[in-house]
Amino acid sequence: MRFTYLHFGLNPRILTGLARGRCGAFRTPVACRLQGQPLLEPGLFGSIRAVLRSLRIGHRRYVLSDGINTIGREPTCAVCINDPSVSRGHARLVIDDGRATLEDLKSKNGTQVMGKTITTATVLNDGDEVEFGHVKGWYIVEAGDDPPTTTHL
Repeated sequence: MRFTYLHFGLNPRILTGLARGRCGAFRTPVACRLQGQPLLEPGLFGSIRAVLRSLRIGHRRYVLSDGINTIGREPTCAVCINDPSVSRGHARLVIDDGRATLEDLKSKNGTQVMGKTITTATVLNDGDEVEFGHVKGWYIVEAGDDPPTTTHL
């Protein structure tokens, strides 16, 4: 059996492996993990599809893992934004059971979702515009079979 790996973006940590039979049809999903968490979710009619969640800020795409993703100016943050309007520990984005919630960590310049300042944990939807201080970005959810998305600023 021969294996084909699909690559998401430029991040080598994220690979989806699918076993390919002789006829070329994808048959069996092979373990696909990011920091120990499966990236495969049930799709339409019980099929399995890979899901990739990311934040697009400027020309960069930050891939988000399941669990807690910290956002801030600190180099240890999952999403490090080097801008003076962003606090060292600005916000927290939690992905749990396929649902993403964004919470401001009492930052000086605040966090906005779709133009509204948030004060409590807020659920994010695909395509939501988020703003950390004066830095805008977008929360994007892509299925493994989706073509790569591009954002024109």
